Amino acid sequence: QGRLGQFFVVHDVNGSLVRFKGAPLDTFTNNIRAGKLNDIPVSWSGGFFDVSDAHISNGYRNRTMNVTALANPHVTNATVVRSTSMAFATTSCYNPVFDNPSVRWCLNDHTAGGLGYAFADFCSEGLRINNMHAKSVRSGFTNGHGFLAPGSTDWNGYGRPNNTIISASSAEACNTGFGAHTSGTNLLIDNCFVKDAMFAVGLRGQGNMVSNLKAVNISNSVVRIFDEGNGQSFGHTVDGINAENVLNVIEFFLNVSSESPTY
Repeated sequence: QGRLGQFFVVHDVNGSLVRFKGAPLDTFTNNIRAGKLNDIPVSWSGGFFDVSDAHISNGYRNRTMNVTALANPHVTNATVVRSTSMAFATTSCYNPVFDNPSVRWCLNDHTAGGLGYAFADFCSEGLRINNMHAKSVRSGFTNGHGFLAPGSTDWNGYGRPNNTIISASSAEACNTGFGAHTSGTNLLIDNCFVKDAMFAVGLRGQGNMVSNLKAVNISNSVVRIFDEGNGQSFGHTVDGINAENVLNVIEFFLNVSSESPTY
């Protein structure tokens, strides 16, 4: 089950009193505690990553490049040739930046654990993806939260993905170009291109935005705004679509709820 959590920057410390900058996204009531994220500079540049044919066929499923619990990590010019599940993944990072990532193929077989995501973010704050190119994947980008038992000491699974910006990126030959799960908030997909997909963008969660999107050869909808039956998908903005050879431009599949004040 998803657990609430959030990154804060410490404003000051006075004895046992710690003041943070900003305001909470959610109401925290039970088992409240804080953990420190060490600011260790980490960067990576270049490289081609592949898996063997045996790994693809024998059921090995994992993330190719996984960046976890880091502040301001920076990855540049990395290419995943083939991945058995997720090519790039970030988990509980603060302001991670990926410049020019490339993904050529991801195994898309959910029944066998091949999730097919070029990039997946879990519980990070301020992720930036610039000039990503993904092809032959289930989705160019998705996000979500951890699944934890009450009181878990796994700090990396708390919170929701928030304030992600994907810019000048493309996804081709996929199910969905770019998307957000129910826990995703404040995702911006800006100046991106999707070709040969069922959906160009799939939005769940809250307060997500699509701007200046180019979509070509979309067999269903350019933008699909939907939820999973709990009425928690709302506050999305779509501003600027250039569509060519598509079935629908925008599709709504929602359940009205008191939890969703605006659509």
